[in-house]
Amino acid sequence: MECAGAGDCASDATSMPRCKALADKLTASLGSLVTSIKTHATNATIVVMGYPELMSRTKACMATSLFNLSEQKALGDLSKYVNGRQAAAVQGVQRVSYADPVATFSNHGTCDNDEWISAIVAGPNGNGDFHNGDFPDSVGNKPSACMWDVAGGACLSRESFHPKTAGTTGYAKVMEQKLRDIGYGAI
Repeated sequence: MECAGAGDCASDATSMPRCKALADKLTASLGSLVTSIKTHATNATIVVMGYPELMSRTKACMATSLFNLSEQKALGDLSKYVNGRQAAAVQGVQRVSYADPVATFSNHGTCDNDEWISAIVAGPNGNGDFHNGDFPDSVGNKPSACMWDVAGGACLSRESFHPKTAGTTGYAKVMEQKLRDIGYGAI
């Protein structure tokens, strides 16, 4: 992410517009994907799950030391923007719904007292994580997830900025509620 430790992306007049343009491009791809699935599976019921805000809007902490509070707020605003665009992309498509987890995850981002999202996690912590020396390019560079050496040269774990157990439970509750709302089967 271009914000991490590279200056204040919240005050850079070009940073958030670039991120929103990328979100718009990805949203168009989402709309095309959902339309394609519906063409091939006309009776399918699809629920697209959105993204929560990853970081606290009110508290900065060492766990997110690469982001200042204004960046955390800007990234939260970006999350809401992406959710709005994704919801709009699937709106009106028959038997396609959007589940927005932002409200459920409110006050549960990194740095909040009850974190549901992991902050920066040093790895490797499992087979799926990057390891120093994995897949070097032709000039010996480490994989991009190792571009910030932390904790004695370890790569960042793929657990970074992903849900903890409470977060996966939060996602499940959002999905269960959306399925109830659309009358999909007994849950």
